[in-house]
Amino acid sequence: MPTSLGDRTEMIDLSDDWALPAEDPGSPPLPPLRDLRRRAGYAVALALAAVLGASAAPVRDIAELAAFELPGVSQYTGSEAVQHSGDLLLVLGTTSLTAYASADGALRWSTPYATPVPGQGFATAAAGVVLAVSDTGVTSVFDRETGAPLWSAPRQVYPVDGVGVQVAVYGDWFDPATPAPGAPDRRADEVTGYDLRTGRTLWTLRGTPFAAVNSERGVVLTATAQGEVAVHDVHDGHVVRRGQAGFPPGRPVFLYSFQDSVQLGSMPPVREPAAPDVTIQQFEYDLVTLKALPQGSYAVPCGRYRCVSQSDGTEGEFRMLVTDPATGADRWRTGPDQALLPTGDGFVVLDVSGTSNMRGVDAVYLADPDTGRPLVDLDGWLVLGAEDGSGDYVLLRDVGQTVQVARIVEGGVRVLGVLPRRAQRCFYRASRLACVFGGNHLALWRIGTPGGR
Repeated sequence: MPTSLGDRTEMIDLSDDWALPAEDPGSPPLPPLRDLRRRAGYAVALALAAVLGASAAPVRDIAELAAFELPGVSQYTGSEAVQHSGDLLLVLGTTSLTAYASADGALRWSTPYATPVPGQGFATAAAGVVLAVSDTGVTSVFDRETGAPLWSAPRQVYPVDGVGVQVAVYGDWFDPATPAPGAPDRRADEVTGYDLRTGRTLWTLRGTPFAAVNSERGVVLTATAQGEVAVHDVHDGHVVRRGQAGFPPGRPVFLYSFQDSVQLGSMPPVREPAAPDVTIQQFEYDLVTLKALPQGSYAVPCGRYRCVSQSDGTEGEFRMLVTDPATGADRWRTGPDQALLPTGDGFVVLDVSGTSNMRGVDAVYLADPDTGRPLVDLDGWLVLGAEDGSGDYVLLRDVGQTVQVARIVEGGVRVLGVLPRRAQRCFYRASRLACVFGGNHLALWRIGTPGGR
């Protein structure tokens, strides 16, 4: 495949067995699925009815756009060295950071960047820049269009609504020797905002002593040990509202905010210092009103419904409850340890009790959003949701040493085509499927969409 960079043109020769290493190292370790940092994060909005029908015969609706070796990446670490961010595929090699267009695999730029072990660290694009953070917490910032270096900092900075944010949290939740908040030797948390283009410090907020960032809503929160909460705009650090919440009984230890909720956690008032298991008690509040939310639950919009994650009283288990936001009436609920992925065809019920997979999440069945009635059996398939928030998705399934790619079409699973090699990691966005094969090769396919979209 020809690739170009400036006035240079490089030809990469790919033999028929390009994706097969000389000796199969096996699949690399699979880290926790980032999209499941909260299992309830899968219950987001889009609910349309699906229709029943028989599975269609396989058809070719896949076209390979590009295939190439990942620069500076070994076959043992490649799957974690690739990051998908917006319209870019970013590769953290041992000596370079390389950007490819996720639409067609074209080389956008490559710039010197040292990564002792590819995959240990991360890269992301935002607001006209690319941020690369090493495993030691050093942040390097590059121009998104050219790859030119802009600035660096010996700290971990990540983008929040166009602002670079660094969070320093002090205190150990689980150490009984950690002093109570407000004690002289307990340092306050600190959050700093930076101009992403120049690295200039925009503002610094000290916790009281707690501080946290809600990256989904673009705000910074501070809280006192008495539960007094202030919400700050991430762009200038100014307070936009204040309110009163409360920590559970015991020693306050953390403040956390995600989507539309705020969580305050405390260490139980009485416990043995050597106890192996520690249960943090937490109260949850609405981000805007600071009204208390039911304990053990977390809710997000689901189109015309609202999806609530509820603990069923068994350690490590939860269920998703679909409710009517107007009346509060329950519509239906999933089985234990099942999440929901809204798609244009209905709710895909996911099994999140097993091992994380870098190619998707285990699908159980497609459900009618109104009743939860199973429409299509998806046992054996992984579902990979689009990263652009469109509600699009593809289904993946290993068959021998190949991978079937499918969609739900006319009430059944329709196989669109077959990838010639097993994948170690995949990304999906805007009808483009990118997968890492053989540890250090990447291929990109255009996936057909229903109706020719």
